[in-house]
Amino acid sequence: MEFKHINKGKNGIVLALEDDVQYGEITYVSQGDNQIVIDHTGVESFARGKGIAKALVSELVTIARTENWKVVPLCPFAKAEFDKNASYVDVLA
Repeated sequence: MEFKHINKGKNGIVLALEDDVQYGEITYVSQGDNQIVIDHTGVESFARGKGIAKALVSELVTIARTENWKVVPLCPFAKAEFDKNASYVDVLA
C-alpha cells in the first residue's frame, strides 16, 4: 500500500493506493497555520476490512508530526482511532 498526500492549500487529502487503484482516502481542512480537522475517512467497498482506514489515520498522524500540526479528529472513525491509540496524544489539539 502506498500513500499519496495532496495539499490543496486550506484542504488536504491522503490517498491509499495500490497499483494506481485508490483503496481509500482521508481528508482534512486547515485551521490556521498549525491545526487541521480530519473531516472524512473512507474506504472503497472492495477494500473494507483490511485495516486501510486505520492505516490512513496513522499516515496522517505521521504527516502531522512532520509538519508540527495539531489534529482535531472530527470524523467519527478518526476520533475512535485517536481514542484507542494513546501514541497519538502528541498531535491531538
